[in-house]
Amino acid sequence: MLSSVSETVAGVETLQAYDAIEPALERVQASTKRRAKASIRAGFLGALLFPSGEVFSVFTVVAVVGIGVWRGEAAGLTAGSLVGFMFLTYRFLEPIAEFTEVIDQTQTAVAGLRRVLSILDTPIGPPPATNPVPLPAGRLGVALHEVTFAYAPRDDEPAANVLTALTLTIPPGQHVALVGESGAGKTTIARLVARLADPTKGRITIGAVNLKHVANDDLRKRLTVVPQEPFLFADTIAYNLRFAKPDATDAELANAVRSLELDDWISSLPEGLNTKVGQRGQSLAAGERQMVALLRASLVNPDVLILDEATSSVDALNEVRLARALRKLSAGRTTISIAHRLSTAARADRVVVLADGQVVEDGSHETLMANGGEYKRMYDAWLTATKA
Repeated sequence: MLSSVSETVAGVETLQAYDAIEPALERVQASTKRRAKASIRAGFLGALLFPSGEVFSVFTVVAVVGIGVWRGEAAGLTAGSLVGFMFLTYRFLEPIAEFTEVIDQTQTAVAGLRRVLSILDTPIGPPPATNPVPLPAGRLGVALHEVTFAYAPRDDEPAANVLTALTLTIPPGQHVALVGESGAGKTTIARLVARLADPTKGRITIGAVNLKHVANDDLRKRLTVVPQEPFLFADTIAYNLRFAKPDATDAELANAVRSLELDDWISSLPEGLNTKVGQRGQSLAAGERQMVALLRASLVNPDVLILDEATSSVDALNEVRLARALRKLSAGRTTISIAHRLSTAARADRVVVLADGQVVEDGSHETLMANGGEYKRMYDAWLTATKA
């Protein structure tokens, strides 16, 4: 039960991104019910064993009394004195032992309750729209208008801006790659556009509608996030895919695999889509976990796709598979890629270079390479590193 709860808490952003909180809670409740049944069964067995222990204790006391009477006559100890002493000692120690056990159990319960309450009191995302505005039909563009964002300060550290008055417009159907050093603000942009957080200042629009005015369920149907480290539950690939679409048939899953041309990979797995992925998907390589996430995203069929590439190394075969799947999935969709491998940036329609939370370069791969600026420096360094 604890593993199910911790897994759900750890994957809350993935559940939130796919509007799958309710199915996850149902899974935790099922685990809790199984735990409750096991506890009742254990309690029943304990109820049978406890009297046996009591009987053994009584026989032990009788034996001690018998020995005391037999050996105590020489010391002038009468049977009545011995029995009285044993009885008073037992009656005195029993409540003390029970009281210390109660104190220990109470402290454990209070500590656990505090941890549970702190989790329950933690908001899982921005507040929902009070008067939702429906997103327009058709392809959607994304725009950030003078957006500033700072994470909440920790202890004595002041809040520092991750993004500062950033403006960025992405037309419908365009594939934009965000490039920059670690901490430049790439992942923050992805979280804000997915409305996993709200900007400190400025506004974000999707389809010309302020993101704060869009209902969460409407947004999740039109926008999908593939995170850097996709969270996978300890079950089959098929189970993880159905978090995006719980009623998806086996035929729909197979069609998603074909549409992203990942047939060869699925066929190479021991049980295909029914292959177990292990705790948090650890039985799969980093590239394979991203392929599961891309398949999950394709089931949503989103208008806006946000991809945060894995920083882990990916072998050559999976690199080709990932590139092919992303090309298929992003076709005709507004796509924001956080490109850690600059080969992805080279294939995008447009490259946006970030530094210190601001846009420093913006253009196609060819244009930025010809300009000889920050992007060319990063791309040349990446090429050198990959050839080493």
